Amino acid sequence: MIKYYIDASNEKKPCKQVEIGGRGDDIIVEVQTLIANIYLYFYDNNPDMAELYRSIMTKSCAPDGNVWKHATALR
Repeated sequence: MIKYYIDASNEKKPCKQVEIGGRGDDIIVEVQTLIANIYLYFYDNNPDMAELYRSIMTKSCAPDGNVWKHATALR
């Protein structure tokens, strides 16, 4: 189970609330579903944006990508 609220409108102090619980495999499926649905949302509204999103996600989630650098910085 993943619950989250993100308000990035204030870049200096974004409001981020993330609650994670449950089995690891369930959480992985939820993250995959979220990523896929964001892609589909973009695709339905702007296919070029969908492909840009796919490219950004691919680079960000690579082993040396920003996702892992950000996670390390949060520790």
